[in-house]
Amino acid sequence: MENCERDTANAEAAVASPTADSAIAVPIPWTWIRAAYGIQPACLIVALVLWYGHTKANRAGFPMSMKAMADAVGLSHRTVQRVVNAMQQAGMIQIERRPGGCHTFILNEDLDAQDG
Repeated sequence: MENCERDTANAEAAVASPTADSAIAVPIPWTWIRAAYGIQPACLIVALVLWYGHTKANRAGFPMSMKAMADAVGLSHRTVQRVVNAMQQAGMIQIERRPGGCHTFILNEDLDAQDG
C-alpha cells in the first residue's frame, strides 16, 4: 500500500502542478484525440491529463486519483468520474480500481486496431 500511495502522490504532483515547460513527451494518436472529443468536450481535457500522467510515469499502468484529475482540469469529481467511465466503455482506457482512490490507468494507444 505504501508504494501505491507514493506512486499516486508522485503522479498527482506531476499532473496538478505542471511547470511552464511541461509537455506531453510522446505524440498522441489523432484517433485517440478524436475519440475523446467525440465522447464529450470535457473528455478531451481529461484525456490530455491521462496522457501527461502516462508519459510522466513512463510505464504502461500508472496511478492517479479522480480527485487529482478533477483538481488538475477544474472539473467536478463527478464529471471526471463520468468521463473516465465513458472512456473505459469506449475502450480508450482500462482501469484497475482499488478502494481508497489508488486506481491504475492503462491507456489503449492503438484505437485504430479496435476500429478496424
